[in-house]
Amino acid sequence: MERNSSWLRSGGLYVLLFELVEEYRGPLGRRGLVDLPAGVYAYVGSAWGPGGLAARLRRHLCRGARRLWWHIDYLSTWRGYRGLGAVVCPGAARRLEPLLAAVLAASRVFRSLGRGLGGSDDRLGFGHFFAHCGDDVWSAAFAAMAAFPCVPRAVPAAMLCSQIRAENV
Repeated sequence: MERNSSWLRSGGLYVLLFELVEEYRGPLGRRGLVDLPAGVYAYVGSAWGPGGLAARLRRHLCRGARRLWWHIDYLSTWRGYRGLGAVVCPGAARRLEPLLAAVLAASRVFRSLGRGLGGSDDRLGFGHFFAHCGDDVWSAAFAAMAAFPCVPRAVPAAMLCSQIRAENV
C-alpha cells in the first residue's frame, strides 16, 4: 500500500479476501445456519458512507464490527476468521457490486456460495460470497477488478490494521 493513501477515504468497490482457518458452522444473518469449510474466500462489497473504503475495510479486516449488520460481519467477528486484505476500485460508480459478483462467478478461480448469500439485495442473484479455487487469490481478485474503469489497488490487512494501532497509541 502506498504511503499516500488518501484514495482510501473515497467510496468504491472492493473484493475482500479472507481465510477461514477452520470450518465455520453458524449463522449468517437471516440466512440461518451455514456450513463453510476451512479455506480462502472472497466477498464483494462497496463502501459509500463516512470514511469510505478505509472505514469499511477496517470493519471487515481489523475486527471493527460492533454490531452484526452485513452477512460478512458474522464471519469477521468469529475466532476462525483471518482477514487477508482487499483489492479495491476507488471512485467506482455506485451499484456495480452485482456486476463485480457476476465477473467473479464467471471466472474459473471463484465459486459462488449461493444466491443472495452476502448480497441479499443483489438483483442479479449471484451472491457476494465466493470460495477461491485457484492458486493466487490476489491475482484472481485483480483480474476480476480489471473489468471496471479504475486503477485497482491492494490493501493488505496487516498494513491497514497496523495504521489503526499506530493511531491509537
